[in-house]
Amino acid sequence: MNRTLTVKEKITFVFLALIVVIALWYLLFFSPTKASIVELQGDQAEGTRGIIGNLEDQKEDIDLQLATFKKWQQELGIDMNKQSDDFAKIADFNNIRALTAELNTILADATSFNMSFAQISTPEEQGKDCYRRDVTLSFVTPNYETARAILKKLNESQYGCLLQNLDISEAADSAGANAVTVNATLSFFEYAKMDPAKVADAGEQPAA
Repeated sequence: MNRTLTVKEKITFVFLALIVVIALWYLLFFSPTKASIVELQGDQAEGTRGIIGNLEDQKEDIDLQLATFKKWQQELGIDMNKQSDDFAKIADFNNIRALTAELNTILADATSFNMSFAQISTPEEQGKDCYRRDVTLSFVTPNYETARAILKKLNESQYGCLLQNLDISEAADSAGANAVTVNATLSFFEYAKMDPAKVADAGEQPAA
């Protein structure tokens, strides 16, 4: 026999249906979404910690390099601040032959050496009224004393040498003897008193 539901029963069923809908929404939508947000926040926090960690590692590397550079400076007895006074001796443009002769003289006490001239930088490229001539240099000496003497001469070059990217290492050579290897970048500046059109010719390395 069919019985008509009372108003109270109808309200109860509607209320139960709403509870079921809310439960399904929570289980199927709200809970997964919240979990995804929490996971994303965790990934972001981990990424932030990773970035901070990388920055701290980079700072430690820079501090270590600076400490090593200062240690070399003290051990070799080279006053890097002295270079600022040497720039009063900047040569006129296209001084490459005289410069090469001076470098060969300074490096005469090295066991071996190699130097390479980069393409000269023009005043337009630098925004200055002078050219910059970079030289990549590598040389080997039997001891620190000889390396120190050579670096001191380079640092006090009459042509205003800017000494950069200095790296010094010590190890035994193929014969088992002690050897000190020095790598550096030297920058020399020359006053722009020549037609810029001739720069290409002047940038060529001189014959050995």
